[in-house]
Amino acid sequence: MNTTLACDICKSAVALVADEAKLGNFTIAATAVAVDALCNLLGGAVVRGECKILTDSVKKIATLVANGLSKTEICQRLSLCIDDDAMWAMVMLSFY
Repeated sequence: MNTTLACDICKSAVALVADEAKLGNFTIAATAVAVDALCNLLGGAVVRGECKILTDSVKKIATLVANGLSKTEICQRLSLCIDDDAMWAMVMLSFY
């Protein structure tokens, strides 16, 4: 998995879900199709597993957006972005 690519696609997908919800056009099924299309356009086969997580999580993403979480926080909860503390810990462990 390309973690940077997966994280960027996740943030784009979260923005798409948020925009759809704001416009009042939000349905889980239609938004999942839009998220899947976005994933295929931006990442294709490279991030297929990550895209499945996103399309399966549209309802959860919408709830988290409504609760005021940022794109980064949502993607960290979906394990598609690594927070700075976790990244630092992985770097430090790689030296041992």
